[in-house]
Formats: sequence, structure tokens, C-alpha cells
Amino acid sequence: MFHHFQVQKKDGDFFRSLWIEDSSKDVVDYQMKVNLFGVVSSPSCAISGLRFLAYDNMVESLQATCFIQEGFYVDDGLKSVKTDSEAIHLIKEIQTIYIKENIHVHIFLSNKQEVLDRAPKTENLYLPEEGDPIGECWAYSGM
Repeated sequence: MFHHFQVQKKDGDFFRSLWIEDSSKDVVDYQMKVNLFGVVSSPSCAISGLRFLAYDNMVESLQATCFIQEGFYVDDGLKSVKTDSEAIHLIKEIQTIYIKENIHVHIFLSNKQEVLDRAPKTENLYLPEEGDPIGECWAYSGM
């Protein structure tokens, strides 16, 4: 996901690395054009980018915007909804925003086969097996 967020030219000096093949060659100066996995700032840059694009698309879907702004930790989104139809609707709204912004969701995880059947077919779909934590039925009673 980090490659989706480019480094602005004015900030490029902060994203440099030096490389040398062997001691007989000159040092090569590389400047990154995108955020790289492994750079300390990349997770916060990516989540800031996601939040910005969610805000930018708030008119299209308030529910998807709230999820993108509040339901992500780095590049993983986690959301629990009451019905399969709510999950399917949310996936479609998120996909609409992401496609518009050229962001690709790679994996959908659900404990309901119907949700996975309706998720975009180009994605990796995962139905947990019995005993996997995500496949457990969690009951919550409000206070």
C-alpha cells in the first residue's frame, strides 16, 4: 500500500539512501519517489493518505469514509457489522472510493461465505476454518 503514496518533490531530500557496490566504485545517491515498506514514517504517511482520500470522498459515502478514517491500523481495516448485507454494502462503497483513487484492496476476510461470494472476485478471499479466532462467534452485550 505504501507505494500508492508519492513523496512530494520538496520532501525528496528526506528520502535518500546511499549505495555502493564495492570500494572501487563511487557512491550512488538514490532518492525515493514513493513511500517504501520498512521506512519508519511509511505507516503514518499511508494512514494519513487514506484519511485524506476518505475525507475527499465523504460526499459519496459517509459510512465508508468513517470506516477508512477510524477503522484502519496502518494498512489493515477491521470492521464488525450486524448483517451480511451491511458488510456487502460497505465493501462496495469502499471499493468505489479506492478504485477512484487507484488504491487496490488485496484481501477480504469474513466468517460469512455470503459476504465473500459478493466481494470483488479479483481479490483474495479467506473464510476462516473452525477454531480460527476470526471465525469464532463473539457476543457483546452493551452496558
